[in-house]
Amino acid sequence: MAAGLLLGLGVGGFFDGIMLHQILQWHHMLSSAGYPADSVANLKINTLADGLFHAATYVFVLWGLGKLWVAARQPHFRWAPGLLAASMLMGFGLFNLVEGTVNHQILGIHHVNETVPQDEWIYWDIGFLLWGLAMLGAGWLLTRRYRRQSSGQDLPLLQQRHHPQSMLSAATTPQPGKGPDLSSESVAGEEDPGASLDLGIADSAGSNRPQPVSQPSSTGNPGDEAPEGTPGTGEGLCRECGGSGRAGDVPCPSCKGSGKVTVGIGGA
Repeated sequence: MAAGLLLGLGVGGFFDGIMLHQILQWHHMLSSAGYPADSVANLKINTLADGLFHAATYVFVLWGLGKLWVAARQPHFRWAPGLLAASMLMGFGLFNLVEGTVNHQILGIHHVNETVPQDEWIYWDIGFLLWGLAMLGAGWLLTRRYRRQSSGQDLPLLQQRHHPQSMLSAATTPQPGKGPDLSSESVAGEEDPGASLDLGIADSAGSNRPQPVSQPSSTGNPGDEAPEGTPGTGEGLCRECGGSGRAGDVPCPSCKGSGKVTVGIGGA
């Protein structure tokens, strides 16, 4: 969340500086602060101010990338591209609101479009603020939506994290009314004519016979950290595809298109 906000602030600053200052040349940083872009000397001053403004946006971008890098190194980190994009949209909108309020309205050092008649500047300034408010609101709504989706997906994993043994026991406990299947067990001495087996005794002693221990499944996904069924593991979203099951136009090779992999939990 914090990384997305910082990246959005930086991207918003780059958009303003590159598109409005340089490409469209609607204004410069100090073009309404006594340095209109009508002489070489004033252009030099504005070029320096624009460069300092871009340097500040670089700081926000690098700060956001640092936050994102630290978060990605956390245990069981799960990429959430939608949440990142939504928080970046909030950061972009926040930049417009702050820059538009401080530089356009309070300080008055420049305005959005100074190529139009001066009595029309206010309309462009208000439009800039409304644009930022719309992005901030849309980003906030999308953030809430992706967080609800993420909470629903993480619920089974949280249950396994807090009760791994109980869930494993529930998975291996026979259902009521279903006894052990002896149809596939070989009879001792079947190939030895001299050996015999009293099935009645075997049935009566069945309760004392040790039950086979379920072994972890030998099949799984390439992205599994451990075989499925291993104690201390649970199901999590595939890091390669973020749970989408797709890698471009083909199924994700790490999870075979399921979006799920087996991960270690609780320090396993």
